[in-house]
This record gives sequence, C-alpha cells and structure tokens, in this order.
Amino acid sequence: EGVIQNISQSGILFQGPQQLPANALIEMIFEMPEEISGQKNSNVLCQGRLIRVKDAVENVADAYGLAATILDYKFLHKD
Repeated sequence: EGVIQNISQSGILFQGPQQLPANALIEMIFEMPEEISGQKNSNVLCQGRLIRVKDAVENVADAYGLAATILDYKFLHKD
C-alpha cells in the first residue's frame, strides 16, 4: 500500500512502506473515477518499473519516495 503524490498516463510518484530496488517490476491497482473509466467502482491494474527510489524521511512512517513508469494497464470491470 502507498500514498499517491502524482500520477499521469505514463508514470506515478508515490510513498510506500518499504524501500524497493530501482528497476524492480511492480503491479499497482487503482480505483478509477467514473469520469475516466465510464463505470462506477472500476479498477485498473498497472504493470510498472521503478525508476527512482528515495530514502525514507527520518521519523516518518511509510515515507520511501518511489517513482515508476507505467508499462501496461488494463481495466478490471466488475460483473
């Protein structure tokens, strides 16, 4: 789990609970607004690669800064 700071079609900047190695492949799931997906409660599954990792901020939980490119995504439509 993490906290999104900035997101675009090609990448995401977020804070996470642990440091991960640069170039690690990751999967992310986001709940998308109805204005973007066209459906209520729609999720998107993204595959990405970490391109930047920052050390944790002292005395702050879940503060590793992570930046990832989005390599691929697909909408997960609920039945």
